[in-house]
Parts: sequence; structure tokens; C-alpha cells
Amino acid sequence: MADGKLVVCTEAGEIILCETDGSFLAFIEDSPFNESFMIESIVTFSRGFIVAGDAYIYAFEKCEDQRSPYRLIIEPISVSIESKDHPLGSNMNYQITSMTMSHSEDYIYFITRSNQLLKVDIPLYDGADQKPKFDFVHCCFHTQEITGLDVCIRK
Repeated sequence: MADGKLVVCTEAGEIILCETDGSFLAFIEDSPFNESFMIESIVTFSRGFIVAGDAYIYAFEKCEDQRSPYRLIIEPISVSIESKDHPLGSNMNYQITSMTMSHSEDYIYFITRSNQLLKVDIPLYDGADQKPKFDFVHCCFHTQEITGLDVCIRK
């Protein structure tokens, strides 16, 4: 984290704040602690961090309260794509396995359990009524694992 702290997530959805040496500081009260929710990925942004797992995204922001140093800033976002937007219909597995954030912090890019690359524009501030829009980065064209990737300097 920007403040030098370490955020630890459990497979049960619990989020724990620690010092960089690993010593315990606090539990994050708004953690999605639930036996059926497993946090798969975490990414930081300028004011906090975002966790994802299953088909949900949670965003947390730093606050001044020492007992609860981070708070949930938006309602959990469920990953959903309208069935007309992809040829495989609603049979896709949208469980998030990894994610990253754009440098301008306006998009989150993530990979799902069904090996699709998607992006979402989520508002990372209080009072935003904007509904997040999920899009495929490149059309929904495969469902198997990616085994290699290369870049050409001239193209």
C-alpha cells in the first residue's frame, strides 16, 4: 500500500491489515467474509485497494478511523455481460482470477475463470450513480488457456 502497510486476504474473504514486518494491525470490517467467497486478486489504487473473487469486485478507501482504517466505498459489483454482447450467451464463468488497474485508475482489467479478458469502468468515489459497464477487451473468442504471448516492435 502507499502508506507502507500490508493487506492480507484469506480464502474465506477476510481482509487483514498488517505492518510490513507482518505484525497484525486490524481487521477490515467491511471484508466480504463469507464461507462461499474466496478473494482471488487484489490491486492497489491511489486511495486504497480493490479485491475480487468469484464474480464480485469490492473497493476500499483509506479513512482516518484507527479501529477501521479502510472502508467499503462502493457496493460490491457483480460481473455481468448482456448475453447479446457475446456468442456464448450467459454460460460464461465470470469468476475473477486476476486483475490490474489502468494508470489513470479509470478501468480495471481482469481475467475470468473461463479465460476471458474484460474491462470495467468503476467509479471509485462516494455518491457515484454510474452503473459499471463490463466489456470484452477483445471479443469473446476463446475459452481455453492462453499458452503464449508475443509482441512485435513494428506493429
